[in-house]
Amino acid sequence: MFNRFATPSLARTILVLGALALAPGLASAQDTLKVELPTIRVEASRGAFSASGAPTAVAIATRSDAERTREPALALENVLSELPGLWLADRSHLAIGERLVVRGLGSRAAFGVRSVAVLLDGVLLTMPDGQAVLDPIEPAMIARAELLRGPASRFWGNAAGGVLAIESGAFPETGRRTSARALGGSDGTVQLLAESGIRSGPTAALAYGSVLDRTGYREHAKGSIARGGLRVRHALDAGAVLSLAINGSDLDTRSPGSLTLEQWQADPAAADPRYSSTNSGKRATQVQSSVGVTAPLADGILSGSVFGVKRSLDNPLPFAWIGLERLAGGARLDWRLDRDRVAIGLAADGRLQSDDRINARNDEGERGAETSVDQRERVSGLGLALTGDFQASERTRLTASLRADRLTVSLDDHLTGDGDESGSSSFSAFSPALGAVFEVGSSTLFASVATAFEIPTTTELVNSPDGSSGFNENLSPQRLVGIEAGLRASLALARFDVAVYSQRLTNFLSPYQLEAFPGRTFYQNVGEVSYVGVEGATRVQSGPWTADATLSIHRYTFASGELDGNRVPGIPNLFGSLRLARTARGLTGAVRMRFAGLQFADDANTVEIDGFVMADLRLAFERQVRAGMQLVPFLEVANLLDGNHVISIIPNARGGRYYEGVPGRSIQIGAGLTF
Repeated sequence: MFNRFATPSLARTILVLGALALAPGLASAQDTLKVELPTIRVEASRGAFSASGAPTAVAIATRSDAERTREPALALENVLSELPGLWLADRSHLAIGERLVVRGLGSRAAFGVRSVAVLLDGVLLTMPDGQAVLDPIEPAMIARAELLRGPASRFWGNAAGGVLAIESGAFPETGRRTSARALGGSDGTVQLLAESGIRSGPTAALAYGSVLDRTGYREHAKGSIARGGLRVRHALDAGAVLSLAINGSDLDTRSPGSLTLEQWQADPAAADPRYSSTNSGKRATQVQSSVGVTAPLADGILSGSVFGVKRSLDNPLPFAWIGLERLAGGARLDWRLDRDRVAIGLAADGRLQSDDRINARNDEGERGAETSVDQRERVSGLGLALTGDFQASERTRLTASLRADRLTVSLDDHLTGDGDESGSSSFSAFSPALGAVFEVGSSTLFASVATAFEIPTTTELVNSPDGSSGFNENLSPQRLVGIEAGLRASLALARFDVAVYSQRLTNFLSPYQLEAFPGRTFYQNVGEVSYVGVEGATRVQSGPWTADATLSIHRYTFASGELDGNRVPGIPNLFGSLRLARTARGLTGAVRMRFAGLQFADDANTVEIDGFVMADLRLAFERQVRAGMQLVPFLEVANLLDGNHVISIIPNARGGRYYEGVPGRSIQIGAGLTF
């Protein structure tokens, strides 16, 4: 039932994905795809707004084919740091993944992503219970990323305190394009990647495959992950567009755990002895696919899609061996009608999630004979939404949205010897929003008030501090209300994006750990939290020079109860980045600096984690080997100043095990070939 053989399947996955990535390049290119499509809309806002006219803070980052070839981009942080308001905490190993935080939301995630909706090639990675796993995202393949930074349950329902929508790769403009690259570097890092795209008549296709293998900066951190994907788009004569997307990942890694201050200072590369002695780690496979259509209907535009997800997980930890088999899927419909001064949008979606979960004794990394949890968890959700736009004047536009959601979480307990813990709970939520946009020349002023809600995930519900099976019935959903205002402006050489915001979260779910359950995280509602901040980004281009800068300053504090006035742990009080790049005569050089202020490790604010400044250097040289073929050798030196920093922490970890350091100075070197 559970996946115990993830490693052998890795080789098969690589072979399949390699063949898949090369297949489109074997076809003969014909006419380019020419079809009239509706105005490009922001996918993160479910197509309701254009990038320039959104009444909320939206940031978009794009990467050209050349950038994707010459940048190692082994982690999301390497690609998305130019998005304002987004904090990415790299844990320096593959077992848990990066912590993704938008305006403070998601800082409590023990693994994966919480509180932020994530999409990959139109497929919602966020499950109906609100948890998202980033394994299928290949950072090196990201061609476009959209970040909607405010509450967005009016678009995506549960756990949408922000939205990150990622597009992997880009269809070639004409004919076909194939590229392959290889790199190696510090800490036993090896990556192979290939992609191929083609346009032929009314059809465009893109496929890729990659494998990353690392010995790891820390002890007991060796791991590998294979990823692959396929996207197809086909235009019909009637103006409709059909689309297909498939993405998958195969992960096999060990987990080093987190350290105490004394352990980290003595050896930041060490592993928690309890993790290495129990051979803790993760073996996981995930495959997801979607089929969609966009077509004219009743003077408007209809978009619809169906999707499915399958995930298998073996997760030995010090306190237990955890096995999970997941099936999930759903459908969504959006219809929008634009008139001279009025636009109306209707949306509906339904989603299902079914998890078979087993907790057993960890027998040196394998499932032991003793089983403590054997249950099936189901989550179902239905959402209906209405959006309206009104052009009040030539320069002013008003928007209003309302969404209603109904979610049901149920559990079937298969171990009834100690009592039947089966049961179900239902949650309902209304998510209204209002916005206004005022345009002056090439500048846009915007303001909005919006809401979001978030139910506890099944993982949070089943982690009861008394060790019993069933759900922890003491947990309640979080609810968020946010107000923001901002400015987007474009000048001759520069563009700016500035926003100020204030958000209020009730029933904040705070993580904590117990010494009796090492590695296991529990949750409790601790009252209200206030999120206040300002964030900005700018890009300046002059000839061969490009400069990007972001800055986020905020104050996230508990606003009720015993913790009133304390800072929320797990995110620094300010952070940002600065990147300067120059391209001339085929040589590209870039220096990137990332910085952050102090953060707290616990709710009581008794432990401070110092801030940091880190710098990276990138060099690449594009050389024409022959007609239609380019060779691009590249070099990256990360943590150029060789600092010993802590970026990711485990909030409220038991025994003071908050610390996960980043590698010192490291080098990645490789080459890409495009033809």
